Amino acid sequence: MEKGNFPLKIINWDYFSPYRNMAIDEAILASRREDSSIVFRVYGWKPYSVSIGFFQSVKEINLEYLKEKNIPFVRRPTGGKGVYHANEITYSIVIPSSHEIYKLNTVESFKFISKIFINFLRKLGLNPEITKKSGGKHSFCFSSSNYYEISVYGKKIIGSAQRRRKEGLLQHGSIPITLEMEEIKRIFYLDDTSFFTSLDRYIPNVKLQSLLDILTNEARELFGKDEVSYLEKPEEGIDDLVNKLEKEKYSTHSWNYRI
Repeated sequence: MEKGNFPLKIINWDYFSPYRNMAIDEAILASRREDSSIVFRVYGWKPYSVSIGFFQSVKEINLEYLKEKNIPFVRRPTGGKGVYHANEITYSIVIPSSHEIYKLNTVESFKFISKIFINFLRKLGLNPEITKKSGGKHSFCFSSSNYYEISVYGKKIIGSAQRRRKEGLLQHGSIPITLEMEEIKRIFYLDDTSFFTSLDRYIPNVKLQSLLDILTNEARELFGKDEVSYLEKPEEGIDDLVNKLEKEKYSTHSWNYRI
């Protein structure tokens, strides 16, 4: 896969509200009109939040429980199913439409990008596998497996979803460090939790910073060994669009509750 002329920008960690996280990712995607770089962002959620897929019905989540516990939720611009974002690493990767990966179909692009996460898990001493067929129709992301999502020892550990626009491709994913099983059961009306797992089940006392170091290095290995820049906050020049999207889209009832 050709890497030339596509610098890599790595935005390495911060915590934002669910509405601002989605606004940042969409703004980065929109800005690929003027910027041909690939952007790999890793981040957290404050407070802990729920996100649902672009096409997902709010009927699939327990809204009364979210209100009772004051847990916010947001509809993502990407597809897939619901995620409870707690002690995890969330990633987004934005690839401009001029890149060869954009020309691949969805399955093949997932397959290529998954190399980052396969190698990440191997560096942690795990034996990851990629799923090669779709299965399960649950409301919770980690209870369903799609093509080229990632599992360890038969349990899903990384869930991802994509969105394509004329500017480029946005892919989201969630890597749970620990899982809040009781919350997940209540939020997603879930009985069976045997399909999925988290890093702490295999790596005791796992440290966030070491995980981030390995993960961002694997992104660099795949996309930009030679031309890479590390940013402590989202790119300059997109603040106005981020603020607009956060206020007028991702924090609105009309966006989040639409069926």
